[in-house]
Amino acid sequence: MASVTNAHLDPPVDDVANVILNGTYTITGDSFDIASAQPYGEIAKLVGANDVSIVGGEVHSLITNFATNSSFVRPFTKTIAKSALNLTAGVDKVSLLVKLTPHPPAVFTKHSTPVGSF
Repeated sequence: MASVTNAHLDPPVDDVANVILNGTYTITGDSFDIASAQPYGEIAKLVGANDVSIVGGEVHSLITNFATNSSFVRPFTKTIAKSALNLTAGVDKVSLLVKLTPHPPAVFTKHSTPVGSF
């Protein structure tokens, strides 16, 4: 099963009414993921205390598979309005939350052209 490692956020950069966040994370597939090209839903977002979503905090929302690479490094820069952070005297924290969800195999159906008159 795929895993997430090296989730990292640099210290935020204060930019008047915004906060600029730079970060990175790595996702890695195992031998089954690589051999089967197992698809995963990949969601990365910035969250506040207790994993509360931050408005505008979505970093990535992708469908990923490991058919061509065994791992991917995902760098990003995100600018968030300070008003979206709901800061309490400057003590609130922001963290990066990354979720990988395996998708079930797809089912493909195809009918032939109808033949005969019965």
